[in-house]
Amino acid sequence: MRFLAALKQGIEFTEEEKKNYSTSWEISVKETERLVEYISSLPPQKVNDTDAMPLNDARQLVVALSRPLAEITLSIQNNILAVEQRRRELESTQHKEDLVTNLHIPVIDLKTKRLDHPRTVCTAESCVNIFRLEVSRKSIT
Repeated sequence: MRFLAALKQGIEFTEEEKKNYSTSWEISVKETERLVEYISSLPPQKVNDTDAMPLNDARQLVVALSRPLAEITLSIQNNILAVEQRRRELESTQHKEDLVTNLHIPVIDLKTKRLDHPRTVCTAESCVNIFRLEVSRKSIT
């Protein structure tokens, strides 16, 4: 492959070098064919029986948890914004009576629902409801 790339770049080779590269290519082709034949002759193996299964399970878990973790992170950020906004409002309060009535801090929470079995969810605009969060002006689906 390096020979073909070098040739394409305009590098010139002697006839002996071209012969060596040609021989090397032919050997590579034969060995690749031998490898494919060997692999084809092996009996099939159940993927579940391989040592890679814990790694595959971990990968699937990471993929499955990515969206819930993103939603939790968004919820935390929105709560931080709500608390900061409320803190600024309380700092600007002049009277003690106003301070007592304004101590309520809204908290944005996620509601979870355990499903009986896994479900595929459509994320097209026609399939989802978009909720606007007043505190951060962000949208969640």
